[in-house]
Amino acid sequence: MSAIVNDALKPNEAAGHHMRPRDAAIYLGVSKNFLDQARCYGTGPRFVRISKGMILYRKHDLDAWLADRSFMSTAEADRAERQRGAA
Repeated sequence: MSAIVNDALKPNEAAGHHMRPRDAAIYLGVSKNFLDQARCYGTGPRFVRISKGMILYRKHDLDAWLADRSFMSTAEADRAERQRGAA
């Protein structure tokens, strides 16, 4: 019986990799508060606002946000942060 449960789609997979903020925060390895603040300041990943109380994140947007923050050195990360701040 447990094999059937393990093979079942999780809600996020069934929804086409759309995640609620809590699940997106877990996926990214950050707190939900960080994700909420980043969304308010416009520094976080792209999101979908279904309604005032319904925010979703697409997995590919989370992956793109992470990829945009992948660096070989802290100096490179600092330059990118300055450029983002100047934009």
